[in-house]
Amino acid sequence: MKIFAGGITTETNCFAPFPTTYADFERGGVWQGDASESDSFLGQLVRGWRDTAIEHGHQFTEGLFATAQSGGPVTRSAYEALRGEFVRSYEENAPYDLALLNLHGAMTADGYDDCEGDLLRGLRRITGTSTVICAVLDPHCHLSDSMVRDADLLICSREYPHTDYPARMQELFELGIDIVDGKLAPIAAVFDCRMIGFYPTTNSPMRDFVDQLQEVERSAERILSASFVHGFELGDVTDTGSKMLVYTDDDPKLASETAQNLGVSIYKLRHALLPSFPDVQEAVATLRHTSGRTVIADVGDNPGAGFAADNMGILRELLLADFD
Repeated sequence: MKIFAGGITTETNCFAPFPTTYADFERGGVWQGDASESDSFLGQLVRGWRDTAIEHGHQFTEGLFATAQSGGPVTRSAYEALRGEFVRSYEENAPYDLALLNLHGAMTADGYDDCEGDLLRGLRRITGTSTVICAVLDPHCHLSDSMVRDADLLICSREYPHTDYPARMQELFELGIDIVDGKLAPIAAVFDCRMIGFYPTTNSPMRDFVDQLQEVERSAERILSASFVHGFELGDVTDTGSKMLVYTDDDPKLASETAQNLGVSIYKLRHALLPSFPDVQEAVATLRHTSGRTVIADVGDNPGAGFAADNMGILRELLLADFD
């Protein structure tokens, strides 16, 4: 079996005052067929696909992999250049039986609100129905109709922090092989939870919900995958928001019912899931009654979410508090 692997990833904060450029991708990493040789986290993940493919006697080809730190909207020139490089890296040794993609799902660019949808749509035009296209997504993605339509299978990382990427990518690989072999016929269903939120999975009730997703997959033979799309609250596009994505083996009714049941289940938890943060004055005031080292962080002005970390609000309050 001929397998292609590639992907372009960044998480776009639509409210950030600075663009993400091609140079930002170069700083994060742009690999032309050799990502698996890098010592990056992405390299570790791609090596997992490569080694599994070789172990089972498949032909494995790496195309373009590119990643950038979260930031503002990608410049049009950078996105179109990377998209062109990705397409060329695919076409060089096409056709393939299976395309495995590592995407984020919340990348936007000047002129492109849904970069992943655009990327998948372009790849599908090239492959037609002869290639199975599967992608792993960050749960902080914007799940669009285009993404679901043009991919055969999409699986989100389940944990936040994202500790389960190796497992999810292995799962994607195995299901993709079975789809190519005709053992599975994936049917997708999406339920819009009508929520925008922040969902760390280490504590309840999210911990319990993640365990429920795993149990649903284990208990129903025809359910291939159940993903909760957290959404990225700092995105500003039509598809921003939380959704349930369920795939079954050729059972649209089961897919729809399961997505709705799981979606309603987490919707009922919406109040319990609301984060509770003190304002700046409250946070600084607690320092007078706290011993030892204390960290005060601005959760909004967070470089990991694409902001510049240049808000002086906390520093101002610390100065006004006049600590000895």
